[in-house]
Amino acid sequence: MHRLGLLAPSLLAVFAACTAPVHAVVANAVPVTRYVLQPTREPGGEGMHSAWHTSSRTEGTLEIRGDRAVLVLETTASRDPISCQPDPSLIQACAPAGAKSSTTTFRTVLEGTWTGTGAQLDGHALACATSRFGLRCTLDARPLAFASSAHQRFTLASTALVDGQRLAATLDIAGTTAHLRLALDGEPAIERTGRVSRAPAGLVIETGGPVGRTSFICTEVAHGLTCEAGIDHEVFDRPSTYGPVTFVDG
Repeated sequence: MHRLGLLAPSLLAVFAACTAPVHAVVANAVPVTRYVLQPTREPGGEGMHSAWHTSSRTEGTLEIRGDRAVLVLETTASRDPISCQPDPSLIQACAPAGAKSSTTTFRTVLEGTWTGTGAQLDGHALACATSRFGLRCTLDARPLAFASSAHQRFTLASTALVDGQRLAATLDIAGTTAHLRLALDGEPAIERTGRVSRAPAGLVIETGGPVGRTSFICTEVAHGLTCEAGIDHEVFDRPSTYGPVTFVDG
């Protein structure tokens, strides 16, 4: 009994230590913001003297983690033959018979210190400013537009077609995805999902469906988008629609 009495306090101390609450040490989380590049498309610029057409498409991401930035760009270059019958009276050159299209993809990863308005990325200067969709940047002298995941909705301002019918539409954009809802007077709405990209002419919104396609080449303005629209005739089973339209916020 005497020995048990001496051991009891020691055992109690061990039990107390084993059952004491554990306080984990958690490092401060570093905030991460990720933007997706609105894909850019650039034509090669060949004239009719060339037997090939070239173009490139660039996709990518910009990730900002605290004071660090990582830019990833993936560019696919395409080369397509021009199939035609050689004609000495024409300027257009023709590719050899059997010529095949080809693509080449290369990836660039640049890292550096983020300052809040830009970064020095492995010797390249990235300068950015906030925009309607995320960030508008230049990498050296090359323009790049990055989209956040935030959802934005636009409504087509009242638009009358040549036959007097009125076209209604809503356009939802999140990141590089677009969802378009179109309706003519008294007809069921048609919905299309597509992609948002950038071209020298402006913001390009293209959607497709089982039949027909729509395209809008847009300029960002204070309260929405002004666009040149193209709606294929299959979409509404009516003549194709082209011309200027305006989307307003909300």
